[in-house]
Amino acid sequence: MNTPLLRCQDVSKTFRASQQKLEVLNNIEFHIYSGETILLFGKSGQGKSVLLSMLCGLDSPTHGDIYFNGVYLSSCTLKQLETIRRTQIGIVFQNLNLIPSWTAVENVEAALEDILTSPKTKRKCAQALLEEMGLADRLNHLPNELSMGEQQRVAIARTLIREPKLILADEPTGDLDAETAEQIVYLLRSYMQKTNAALFVATHGSFPDMHFDRTLILNNGTLAQLSNKLQKETIKSTQLKNNLSLTLSP
Repeated sequence: MNTPLLRCQDVSKTFRASQQKLEVLNNIEFHIYSGETILLFGKSGQGKSVLLSMLCGLDSPTHGDIYFNGVYLSSCTLKQLETIRRTQIGIVFQNLNLIPSWTAVENVEAALEDILTSPKTKRKCAQALLEEMGLADRLNHLPNELSMGEQQRVAIARTLIREPKLILADEPTGDLDAETAEQIVYLLRSYMQKTNAALFVATHGSFPDMHFDRTLILNNGTLAQLSNKLQKETIKSTQLKNNLSLTLSP
């Protein structure tokens, strides 16, 4: 069997609040292979964003180990983690993090800042990717001049332009209408098919009908995997809360 691109072993995360311990994640274990798609369901406040932050080295587990591409993340310096995120892990943040004073093409171009090539080449690459995403007439628009779906596509273009091996997407379709959400899913799927990248999507509710290799449920700090039958039912469901009571396979 191929070596996992990412391994998450016995990972727990505890925060301290008012001198009390708050355990958000407890003994989380799973792996991700290149070309694989994983959907993570969990109601708001269950720790999905915390988990994604640890998977890319923005945060550290209280206990347990995370390996990416054979590298033990907890052994890395901040600079090494930054390099991994910049070159190998693409993150689609829930709040997008677009720079409001920069145009769409400038926001995407910024991801190539450290690439040793001419500004003209960087601009050409950013423009080509945005045009591929249907934003040819929005290149010079500021984020507040774009629709939410257009902003999401700019954020995804900024993520994909570095051709990451792993894409972590936090609620990538949460605030979008059904048609726009399907467009976002299509863009992510197309990239994966071309590059054999892995995709890990976290969501708290409905998600466009898309084949996922595995569907995981995060509930009360623990992780469970749905069977194939329940996976299909969950993806088609419009509310996660109705599925959390279902019998889950280990």
